[in-house]
Amino acid sequence: MIAACGHHGRVALARLLFDATPGKNIASWNAMLTAYSQNGHIPDTRRIFDSVPYKSTVTWNAMLTAYANAGHVAGAGAVFVAMPDRDHVSWNTMIQASVMAGEFELAKELFAAMPEKDLIAQTTMIVVCSQIGDLGQAKRVFDAMERRDIVAWNAMLQSFASAGDFDRAMELFDRMPERDVVSWTAMLVAYAEKGLLDHARALFDSMPHRSLVAWNALLAAYSRSGHLEEAERFFHQMPSCNVISWTTLFQAYALNGYLEIAALIFDSMPERNAVSWSVLIQAYARHSRLDLIERAFWRLEDQTVVAWSSIIQAFAQKGHGQQALNFFRLMELDGGASPDEITFVGILTACGHLGDLKEALRQFYSVTTDRKNLAITAEHYGCLIDILARLGHLGAAEDLFESMPFVPDRAARISLISACKLHKDSRRAVKTTERAIKQDPGHASSYVLLSNTYTQ
Repeated sequence: MIAACGHHGRVALARLLFDATPGKNIASWNAMLTAYSQNGHIPDTRRIFDSVPYKSTVTWNAMLTAYANAGHVAGAGAVFVAMPDRDHVSWNTMIQASVMAGEFELAKELFAAMPEKDLIAQTTMIVVCSQIGDLGQAKRVFDAMERRDIVAWNAMLQSFASAGDFDRAMELFDRMPERDVVSWTAMLVAYAEKGLLDHARALFDSMPHRSLVAWNALLAAYSRSGHLEEAERFFHQMPSCNVISWTTLFQAYALNGYLEIAALIFDSMPERNAVSWSVLIQAYARHSRLDLIERAFWRLEDQTVVAWSSIIQAFAQKGHGQQALNFFRLMELDGGASPDEITFVGILTACGHLGDLKEALRQFYSVTTDRKNLAITAEHYGCLIDILARLGHLGAAEDLFESMPFVPDRAARISLISACKLHKDSRRAVKTTERAIKQDPGHASSYVLLSNTYTQ
């Protein structure tokens, strides 16, 4: 009865029954512990756990699961290490907690240490290896499996497909003892995202059952490739549509410059989400309709971080730096959404257009020091390097370029080299260009810039 109450979310009733139970045995304690754990009551789970007179492996696993489901990897790890005995549930829970927290190396170490690897752990590891780009290891885990279910086959198929390895994906697809809608959709999405329309359409036509994901994937493929009439025909053939379907069709017209048709589709949408509004703002920005951007933004009922970042980026990229900064200040005052990494790319772009180095440095260092939830990116470094270089601070720009904790991308290199040319610093231009050629010998722009530098 306690377990049933917990399963249905009636934790208070479960606790009343537990407290009224005379002579509580390990099953009663575990049922109450699991009830709290299932419903995310971490402090109560811990209190019950600490009170259990005799802890079975089920008891330990319930506490481990509570921490894992709440995303407390450190707490889960402490319980896992302290466990006197571990079973497959213990190992799989700890591995999956690591994966959910993005601790992929920890997940791999746990998998390697697992005494007996079961189907769940092996399938999880295929997904992990795929996510970190280690397709070879994913294949080795798959090949070592003594037994495979449809989930394992699909995990390996999606690994090949998402990596663009269509030959091995299709070979595996043909070998599958059974296929479900996930299998068919994985292949279709892979072809569609690569723009292989003929392959995607042929596969779609041969699918025994088509999910909405499959319909949306092919619709997106037509839209991205500019086949607008075909996209609209396909849209009207769909047995059902969701907000993704509507947004995909609307985006196709909007980004190709058919703003009036896009606006009609947008107004016809039965529901809109943050992405829909963001696409509208981006489309107006792309076609320099800043008046419509602001009108669209204030129509939003809920200004999410995506919406704020979109409008800040729109004004910044079109050279309206002060308006971009004004929107950022409004965002901070509003308090409804916290700026993310993309927001700060817009802010630094705006500072660049304004030539405001002081504000750019303040915002850059706020990301690196004050805002612990944000990760500095190569794009942030590139923006600041561009500002420093264009304002003539070539030494500082070069120092930042050389000290950035990323491999400098092409945009950062070109910014620095172009600024060296502008400020007639041939020595630094040659040094930077020669380094760029070593890092990216196949790209012609560096050679052109070097040639131009020598002919100054």
